[in-house]
Amino acid sequence: MLAQGDKDGDGTLNRVEISALAAAWFDALDPQKTGTITQAEFTTRLPAVLAGQPAANAVAAPVGGARGGGGGGGRGGAGGGPALGLFVSVDATGDGALSREEFTNFFAKWFSAWDLAGTGRLSQEALNAGLTATLPPAGSETADFLKRPSVLRQSP
Repeated sequence: MLAQGDKDGDGTLNRVEISALAAAWFDALDPQKTGTITQAEFTTRLPAVLAGQPAANAVAAPVGGARGGGGGGGRGGAGGGPALGLFVSVDATGDGALSREEFTNFFAKWFSAWDLAGTGRLSQEALNAGLTATLPPAGSETADFLKRPSVLRQSP
């Protein structure tokens, strides 16, 4: 997150930078510009977005997951891998789709909750602590990827 969002190069994310990061990630997750992201789109495209790669070529699996068999996808069902818990957390309306407002509001809530020192900036340590407290349990791909130093730290 820090490597992608720290535009002023100070090694932290301020409120403007985290808002811009949320908007950029939403745009990457919604390459067709429909204004919403389905669970299947989110879970399929999130790994590319986290890695700073284009997500436009990622093909969303059916809601039931890549295994087929239909059904079971929805909120909390089979399929979706480690990104499913994050999707459910962000989906404030519970409608199975993320709007730009839901997505950006979630990042704003993260910022407010994680800025414990009240500095208006999130350091690598604050991001790591916030991600640890917020994301799926340790050992899940999403949590482990987001906490990697290469993702959290500003590139040299």
